Amino acid sequence: MKMVTLQSLVSRISQSAGREKYPILSITAGVGFVNQAEKFGREIAGAQYIHYTVLKKGDFSYNKGNSKAYPQGCIYCLEKLSQAAVPNVFNSFRFVSEKALPAYYKYVFESGFLNKQLYRCINSGVRNDGLLNLYDDDFYSCQVPCPPIEEQRKIAEILGCCDEVIRLKKELIAEKKKQKKALMQKLLDPNSGFRL
Repeated sequence: MKMVTLQSLVSRISQSAGREKYPILSITAGVGFVNQAEKFGREIAGAQYIHYTVLKKGDFSYNKGNSKAYPQGCIYCLEKLSQAAVPNVFNSFRFVSEKALPAYYKYVFESGFLNKQLYRCINSGVRNDGLLNLYDDDFYSCQVPCPPIEEQRKIAEILGCCDEVIRLKKELIAEKKKQKKALMQKLLDPNSGFRL
């Protein structure tokens, strides 16, 4: 399969929030973009907000903070909002090449495809601020697969369908758990008139 550098497919995003008001997001490993106020109980941007990076729907950010689940950091696509502001310590980018379908690369990143490459680029672990020692140029020099665009589209469609099935199954499981809890409460309530 043809491999190309990430920098050959994307454009780095440098637009700062300035005085404009955008939803303020952070990235939680395993979850993706979350509202800062929900994650931390308050917005932590403070005076640094003016330097936050503005993302548009379909843009990506790499949070180079390590965690047990994502020791090399994690990359997510902004899917639910039309615009948002994220910390400028994230590597934020958008796909600009006609050879790249963002929906496909969302799954490439979620699979941890870059982990081995990132591991080799990370210099001596974690800094005092909890971020990995990784140069931006090294990140954008990572190699990613670049199959023909029609193949990317088919893969993204199949994986998108799988995601939808998983979502529906989780909803069904949650509903069954609620029903079970209600039945157990009824069974254990001596005034319910329910008998075995």
